[in-house]
Amino acid sequence: MFVTVDDAKLNLPFPVGDHGEHYWSSIHLRLNAPWFVVDFEIESDDKEYRTRSTILVMQFKEVLAIAESVKIIQIAIVSPSYMSDSAGWKMDLLKEGWLGSEPDMEGPETAILYVTDTGSRYVSSLLETPEAQLIGLHRIY
Repeated sequence: MFVTVDDAKLNLPFPVGDHGEHYWSSIHLRLNAPWFVVDFEIESDDKEYRTRSTILVMQFKEVLAIAESVKIIQIAIVSPSYMSDSAGWKMDLLKEGWLGSEPDMEGPETAILYVTDTGSRYVSSLLETPEAQLIGLHRIY
């Protein structure tokens, strides 16, 4: 989850963006969980203009929702050290996303496998289930 604080709010002397938008010099990250940087392109209704933008997203289902309405340029996964076996946070371009179930949980699918453009494979699992034990993996991105 991203958190903002009033001290980081930027009060610009000129109007920028849409009504209701706010600008921040920093955000805090409160969860040690993967998150995503999504670059996308929006085309005007008359197809004359294209705008490229970037959004930071906490949940992969939000990434999928964005992909339904705009042209995705690239998605990067920012993974904590426990997922990527690195010394700290690591950012990789995302190539695929797979949804699966954990063997010890009933109900809906509960784990996601992320595959990067370099072939790294990261599992986001409530029970820390390894990839080899996930059931019914199917590609969702």
